[in-house]
Amino acid sequence: TSQSTFRGYAWVSPTMNDYAVLSVTASDDDFSTQKELWNSTQAKQTGWAAIEANLDSFAGKQVKIRLTYGPGTEDNFKTGGYMADFYVDGLTVTGASSVSQVEVLTGEPVKLANLSGDEATSYEWKFPGGTPATSTERDPEVFYTLPGTYDVTLTARNDTDSATITRPAFVKVKGQKPTAAITAGEVMFSEAISSMLRLCLPSSRSMASATSGSYCATSLALSKKSGYIVISSS
Repeated sequence: TSQSTFRGYAWVSPTMNDYAVLSVTASDDDFSTQKELWNSTQAKQTGWAAIEANLDSFAGKQVKIRLTYGPGTEDNFKTGGYMADFYVDGLTVTGASSVSQVEVLTGEPVKLANLSGDEATSYEWKFPGGTPATSTERDPEVFYTLPGTYDVTLTARNDTDSATITRPAFVKVKGQKPTAAITAGEVMFSEAISSMLRLCLPSSRSMASATSGSYCATSLALSKKSGYIVISSS
């Protein structure tokens, strides 16, 4: 969503906050993380308090909103809900609309929000140039490895009908400078790996048989050194 606002009303009393605090939070990752939109300590008098919170930071994402009844400001036991009551009403999200384009970097995941109605029972997404190229999840995730603009197509189906929508150039991908890194580490393997192997190596020099191109060492000893492997022919 973009340019959307969460609104509602809560009947509160500042005295109640001593025993319990009502908070409204929003999350786009099933509450692994969350953002507080409002809490009852903001109400300065007894009565219906208006709740209004901007949701623009969640643009392009599917958002869940949670009302939590937690410990009060004077609740030393942190039990919450002791001798306090709240009432809520008129909870709405207004001004919600779909975004026209999402801009990301190469390799950065894009989480798609499915705005199809409840009548749909299955979904088919197509992401030309993306990984994955298709998905049947309701709210899939996709990323792109090359800069450019990419279409996204969604088909929603039920037992009797289907509907398809394509958003041209919905995802704009910008390239990012690669980072080179070298990590040194010790080669780890069992002492028992030392053995005799047969190894073929490319070569431009002639062997005793006067042939060129490649040769096979008939007996190779594989041994372990600190941090590297030594292969010697015999």
